[in-house]
Amino acid sequence: MLSQSEVQQIVELLERNELTRRQIAQRVGVSHSSVYAIASGRRGLFSRDSDEHAPSQRATRCPTCGVRVYLPCVACRAREFHLRTRRRGHRQFAGVEAATCFAPSQSDRVA
Repeated sequence: MLSQSEVQQIVELLERNELTRRQIAQRVGVSHSSVYAIASGRRGLFSRDSDEHAPSQRATRCPTCGVRVYLPCVACRAREFHLRTRRRGHRQFAGVEAATCFAPSQSDRVA
């Protein structure tokens, strides 16, 4: 997938009409078929999405439950919320045992 700057550069070079399509492809560093597709209108002028929603760090083991997550651990936060609301006497969680859905058993836990 082409980046936005590559697409813009290809369009600008095509509009100048100074280079062949193969020369444009070589200069920008893309395949000549991408340049042909943009020139003929078969390919839109869109580009790949930015990686702003990609995780900024690697997944690690949660120190509390041992699950491999992107910190902070949502499972631990949900468990803490569940325990807090249960202590307050909220009836919506009355029939659920604490942390049965979230925490792995001790045998599944990785040290």
